[in-house]
Amino acid sequence: MSPLPRPMIAAIPYAEGGYPDAILERIAREWQAAGHFVAGVIQHDLTRRDRSRCDMTLEDLASGRVIGLSEDRGAAARGCRIDPNGLAQAAALIASAFEKGQPHLLIVNKFGKIESEGGGLRAVIAEAVGREIPVIIGVPLRNLDAFDAFAGEFSERLPAEVAVIRRWLAQRTDKALANLPVDDAPAPAPGR
Repeated sequence: MSPLPRPMIAAIPYAEGGYPDAILERIAREWQAAGHFVAGVIQHDLTRRDRSRCDMTLEDLASGRVIGLSEDRGAAARGCRIDPNGLAQAAALIASAFEKGQPHLLIVNKFGKIESEGGGLRAVIAEAVGREIPVIIGVPLRNLDAFDAFAGEFSERLPAEVAVIRRWLAQRTDKALANLPVDDAPAPAPGR
């Protein structure tokens, strides 16, 4: 892979509990409402009264399909509850989106434990960079070193601020941006 003129991955570092899910979804919906092809996944958490931790799902942005991401290991379960099969389904859906055409943007909810260990969505992130598709990804602080080792010079860190992310994207795409805000103006209503 030849060096790109500027980093194509925007890493949004966050502390435990400070997930940038709402910001990632806002950017995704803005781009979709403006008619752009967005690939990737955003996370939705579902609270359960009988569990101390929520159930997690991933929404595939290209198809709208929702994938279960949590293994049900009982009410007292601790530690990682990610279902590797759900993550594999998400990777397959993103790869399928790449086969259907050139996405204008890839959004990945998290560079999690599985990505830190070499699996998960790493391959689709690398493919997007190879295709010069901008990538926005949430990175937990505990995984930042592993992410930096993976992404290196192809990434830069951004604060979890919509206006900053919009400007970063505007600098990395030749797509028609006339319908996209570049400051912190209200997002257009989702077209779904």
